Amino acid sequence: MDTFMLIRSFIFLTAGLLIIIFPKQMLGLQLKVEPFLVEKLKLRFFRYFTINSEEKGLKTLRMFSGGMFIIAIILFVYSILN
Repeated sequence: MDTFMLIRSFIFLTAGLLIIIFPKQMLGLQLKVEPFLVEKLKLRFFRYFTINSEEKGLKTLRMFSGGMFIIAIILFVYSILN
């Protein structure tokens, strides 16, 4: 059993659950961090969250949390099989 992959799977699971349970707070956090990420780190793709409406941002967060769950499941199965 690979304990590092098991720990990683729980980290992804926790992140996915936090995004599903608190979507509006996560979107608010992204809106607060977005100016720093765009101006200082030159990550222009973060403008998506300020240009589009809040509903599209929440939909994107739901899809992202689904991806986190899929990654968590893959890592969990990998940790059990090794």
